[in-house]
Amino acid sequence: MTIVDDINRIFRDREKYTGNGGNGALPVGDMSSAAKKIEKKDLREIFIRLAQLLGDAGALEEIRDAIDELKKETRTLEYFGAVGDGVTDDAPALQAAIDYAKSEGAILRGTPGKTYLYRSPLDASLPLGNNTRWSLDLTGCVMKQDFAGRDQIGLRFSVPGGRAGGVVRLRGARFENGPDAVANPPIMLDTSGTANVHGDELHFAGSTNTQWRGDSMYNNRFKRFTHYYGGMFMPYKISTGVTFSTTFGSPIIEANPEHFSAADVGRNLTLTRADGRSEMFRIDAFVSPTQVMASKAATTNYSDATGNWEHARITLSGTTATILGADWPVNIAGQSIYVLGAGSGGMLARLKIVTRNSGTTVTLAEAAPSNVTNARFAVASVDIGSSVEYAGANTTSIETNYVTIDEMFVENCRGVPLVVNDAANLWISNGKIHGEAQPNGNTAATSHHIWAAAWQGGYEGTLEADNVSGAKVLNIANPGKLKFDNHLRAMVAINQKLVEHVSPATGGVVEIESVEAIGNVGVTAQIRDEALGSLGLTRIGSVSQAGSAPIYLPTRPHGLLTLDKDAQEFINYDWSEPPVIVDTTTLTAHRSRELAATGAQVAGDVIRIVRTGAGAFNLNVRDFSSSTTLKALTQNTWGDFAWNGTNWRLIGYGTL
Repeated sequence: MTIVDDINRIFRDREKYTGNGGNGALPVGDMSSAAKKIEKKDLREIFIRLAQLLGDAGALEEIRDAIDELKKETRTLEYFGAVGDGVTDDAPALQAAIDYAKSEGAILRGTPGKTYLYRSPLDASLPLGNNTRWSLDLTGCVMKQDFAGRDQIGLRFSVPGGRAGGVVRLRGARFENGPDAVANPPIMLDTSGTANVHGDELHFAGSTNTQWRGDSMYNNRFKRFTHYYGGMFMPYKISTGVTFSTTFGSPIIEANPEHFSAADVGRNLTLTRADGRSEMFRIDAFVSPTQVMASKAATTNYSDATGNWEHARITLSGTTATILGADWPVNIAGQSIYVLGAGSGGMLARLKIVTRNSGTTVTLAEAAPSNVTNARFAVASVDIGSSVEYAGANTTSIETNYVTIDEMFVENCRGVPLVVNDAANLWISNGKIHGEAQPNGNTAATSHHIWAAAWQGGYEGTLEADNVSGAKVLNIANPGKLKFDNHLRAMVAINQKLVEHVSPATGGVVEIESVEAIGNVGVTAQIRDEALGSLGLTRIGSVSQAGSAPIYLPTRPHGLLTLDKDAQEFINYDWSEPPVIVDTTTLTAHRSRELAATGAQVAGDVIRIVRTGAGAFNLNVRDFSSSTTLKALTQNTWGDFAWNGTNWRLIGYGTL
């Protein structure tokens, strides 16, 4: 507990009750607006506390902070008439409190345990050039917006049409939707165009819209943000009431009742058994309304399984957007969506829907820079972007810049939990983004964890997807310089991709220090980073896999590729520079590693396999076309194998 907390405890609510303070119980009786006198016992306790601090490291700095805080005026929300019962409309009182704090540089405090309901937007913005310092401490409080409008904002720190001023600290709130906002929710928090904002311990719960938006921010610091059940997933096709079946080794998928159509070809369908095992299939051919052919054979049996289709796609023509999937929701007007490839130069574009014309078409507020066909689109839960509207006078530099987010936790969000569109020096640390674990009615799945465009910065943390979510982990478009520190811990279903899509970018750099791909609830995992090679420079530090499915790495790891399992591996690769694969597994029995036919591009490609794992048994390297061992590797030996256009040959070996 800081000295500020101690002093606040001693003088708690002194402006609103009678009595001589101290640590005793609150007095019973009528409230008084008279200020409480500071008694000697109060001063004595404060000075004792200060004396205790003098020997502590940083005590002087803490005392200075305490003095600065005490100089500010503190008001409770109740002082302005807020009730906080979750029923009364507190919007007028909350706005009056915010206006007072903005003008006086005061500290506002909510009462822990109370729910402040507001049926109209709250404006917490200050104009550019106003440097007033003020705070809104809502620790333990619920802020419940209860009005409709997907283009509305519940709590706004942004100034429409320009950059914002002020030095603000926002702490402790939990944002929710009231009953009138559930079906057509506003954005909960907007910090666009702000600078020098400190946000701490903010929680967002339940929304089919973006929960937090921050365009063109500068020098902001955020910590301990949690987001639950945000964003929106619009499925390609609703499959409620339909069951699916397939058998091990077969690419045939059957549906009961009739469900398939010719339009399903090229779409992804994830099947989930009652025990939680899941697998994604790409539809290659339409046979009948009850049967299709998948691009691969099933790895196990699926009987009476549920099925979830991938996210719907979109086609843009001017201001008309046509959904290629299930119908647009009836309350979609006002919603902002991101569309891949619709921005200038193939970047992301954020577009606002103004009118729902029918189940298939909507009208946009303005045409996208580029028309697209069959493109991916998404509603973000967390939207960190850029906008000329909030850039102020400097319209040539509109990106979010110098922003840090520590401990960002995004759980069970639909669509895309995090979209970053044009940001420099944006660093997210200690993060966790977890895909929706329990699809409900085909509309609660996660399609990707991150969409990143022109992001120069990094993410440190985990990206997880339970096997039933059908989620891809990462989508990168024109990243600039993006570094994933520590590691990506990817829990994915069978046949899911670590990286779904990367647009070409000259000189772009993506650095992934390490990747850990693991299975979940008995389901094996595989890892793909299929398109990273299109970037000018791309590095993956190291990769480990604990599942037993194939591992695909078309981009050469900058460091070591470690396969952590005692089973046969199938290695596919797609790079011209000879890779080095290091096997550290301790062998308790002879084991085979098979080099796949699809691994090499041209004759002469070479792969080196290094065996460092202990154990008295052999690691037998074989070609896919034969059971004959090309080389038996013992501990601390290596072998080089070349592709001659037809099969693999041993060309060299040695000891470390």
